[in-house]
Amino acid sequence: MKKDCKAVIIGGVAGAGKTTVGRILAQRTGWPFFDGDDFHPRTNIEKMSSGIPLGDDDRLPWLEKIRSKIKESLLERQNIIVACSSLNKRYRDIIRGNLEGVQFFILDIDYETAFQRISERENHFFKGEILKSQFDVLEISDDVCVVDAAKSPDAVANEILRQIESVF
Repeated sequence: MKKDCKAVIIGGVAGAGKTTVGRILAQRTGWPFFDGDDFHPRTNIEKMSSGIPLGDDDRLPWLEKIRSKIKESLLERQNIIVACSSLNKRYRDIIRGNLEGVQFFILDIDYETAFQRISERENHFFKGEILKSQFDVLEISDDVCVVDAAKSPDAVANEILRQIESVF
């Protein structure tokens, strides 16, 4: 595996702007972007659509699929950007596994702003009533770079690009 390949994981609670920022980063870097929502099994989407928070047993296969995609990209010597909540260290450890070049950026946002953004979204399965469950498991630890998500998506992307240079 090429050591200098990078996997940039954009994490945070629902409504933080992971997908929007991930797409901006992909445009600016030319790296492929993958949305973690696309890796959820149907049962997870049905649960969240019904207002039921996911538990660890629900998340494990999803996290493993994301790790597999990252590993595949790095083995192909391709940088990658992934939007994935990666809410706590345990989840990030599953995603990272023993892969080198994986860096997590957590988009930091307050509950009210995240809830407002979720309420304004159309055609998304995540329901605002389960947002609190994400804040409950959110863990900021020394394995992440934290970025203020209250800023504009362009400003957030700019900050991540600056930090990419310093952490890789």
